[in-house]
Amino acid sequence: MIASVIVAVAIVLLIPYYGITGGHTEHAGMADMSGMDHDVLMNDAGHDFIEMPNGIEVRLTTLKPDDQTIIATIRAHMQAELTRHQTGDFSDAMSPSSAPIASQLAPFAADITISYRDTPVGAALQFASPKSDVVELLHQWAQAMEQDHGGMHSMP
Repeated sequence: MIASVIVAVAIVLLIPYYGITGGHTEHAGMADMSGMDHDVLMNDAGHDFIEMPNGIEVRLTTLKPDDQTIIATIRAHMQAELTRHQTGDFSDAMSPSSAPIASQLAPFAADITISYRDTPVGAALQFASPKSDVVELLHQWAQAMEQDHGGMHSMP
């Protein structure tokens, strides 16, 4: 009986961790992925958020640099993210901390240039703006996503 209660409490306590920061909820842009592709991004890739003077760069990198399948999955995901972000959708279901900032960024979508590039072990998106207030929002958005994603992945 006591063991059952302990297990139940542990499950209840772990649901928020694995449901949000653990990366097992559906990420916007991952809903159309196969379960295998989703698992690849959750287990075999890491995020890096880099502040630049005119914006940010978000990199998604494989933790298994010799696996071309993972690299292809990352690139496909980041290209889908590019398309979604270009419409002004900066939401990220796996980063609840970034939600308020994402909604502030949405009206400035036309002021943000977003570009995609392949990296040797994944892909990157750059978000740039000539407007300092938009750049500040981009920096805040990246910091919030890094806070939430940081506990999910470890970079190589």
